[in-house]
Amino acid sequence: MAIDLHLETSCSGHPGEFPEVLVSQAARAGAEIVAIADRYTMEGLDAARRALPSRLTLLPAVTVPCAVVVQEEYRTIELRGYLINPQDRLLLDLIGRARTQRENRARTMVAMIAADHPRLTWLSVTRQSSGPIPGRPAIARALLHHEIVASLTRAYSSDWIGTGGRYFLPKRQPGAGEALTAIRAAGGVPILGWPRRPHRVQLTAAQIADLKHAGLAGLEADHPVHPRPAREMLHRIAAEHNLIVTGGSGSRGHTSTRSPRITAAVTQKIMYERILAAGTGSEPITSPLR
Repeated sequence: MAIDLHLETSCSGHPGEFPEVLVSQAARAGAEIVAIADRYTMEGLDAARRALPSRLTLLPAVTVPCAVVVQEEYRTIELRGYLINPQDRLLLDLIGRARTQRENRARTMVAMIAADHPRLTWLSVTRQSSGPIPGRPAIARALLHHEIVASLTRAYSSDWIGTGGRYFLPKRQPGAGEALTAIRAAGGVPILGWPRRPHRVQLTAAQIADLKHAGLAGLEADHPVHPRPAREMLHRIAAEHNLIVTGGSGSRGHTSTRSPRITAAVTQKIMYERILAAGTGSEPITSPLR
C-alpha cells in the first residue's frame, strides 16, 4: 500500500500543481492514500475532494511553520497536522495570524527594496507567487524578472534578501508549543516535518523529547531529503519515545523540475493506522464514486 503523507500544492506559495491536478497525478503514480499538507492553509482541500479519483483516499492536513529556541535563537520547524478539523477556530486563528505576519514581513521587505529600486512593486511580487501570500521566493523571482539582480543566487545573497542581508527581515511565527496545542485542539495528530532537512535546524533527541511532552505525536523520518543515516537515527529516536513514523515525498507535482516524484517516500500501514486511531478532528476522504 503506497501511502504518501506529504504533498503540497500551489496553495503553499511555491511553484506547484493545483490540488485537483495533484490528486490525479498521485493516483497515476500508484498512491492509494495521500495527504495534502499545504503551508498555512487548507484552502486546497475542497478542490482536491471534488477531483478525488475513485481509488485514492485523502487525509485532511495542514503544515504549520513555527518557532523553537535553539542556542538562544529562534529557528523554524514545520509541524504537519493530520486529521484536523478544518473549521476549528483556534487552529484557524493561529494560521490566520501566521499568514498576516508572513504578509507583513514580505510587504516590509518589498518596501525596503523599492525605496532603492522603484521598479520593484508589491504587485510585481504577487505576480511571481503561486500562492495567496508571497514570501522570499516570490521576491527573489521578482528581482530577477526586473533584472535588478542577475540570478536567484544573487537575490539570496547578503546584499539582498539572504539571511541577515541588507533587505532581510526575520520571521515572526507562533511558538511550537502554541502550534502543538492548536493542532491537538483541532483533533489533529502533530508530526514534525522533515526533521533532518539539510541546511535547516537539526533538533537533538532531547529537544524532540521535549516536543513530545508538549504534544508531538511523531516524526516524518522517511523523506527524500533525508540521507539514510538520518532516517535510521530518526527511526531510533521514534522507537525510544514511542513516536509515530511517517513518510512522504514532499512532491508538488511532476511538472516541477525540483519536485520529488510522488511516493518517493511512503508511510508504513501500521503507522498510518496509528494516525487514524489518534486523530479525531476529521475522517479520511474518499471519492463518492467509490
